[in-house]
Amino acid sequence: LAAQTHDALLMRSAGNRTLLLEITSLYN
Repeated sequence: LAAQTHDALLMRSAGNRTLLLEITSLYN
């Protein structure tokens, strides 16, 4: 269960990073 939660957090942070990159590239 802890490993699944850790993976989910990694996926979420990776998704947020990708979203940030997409937003910043739109404004540049």
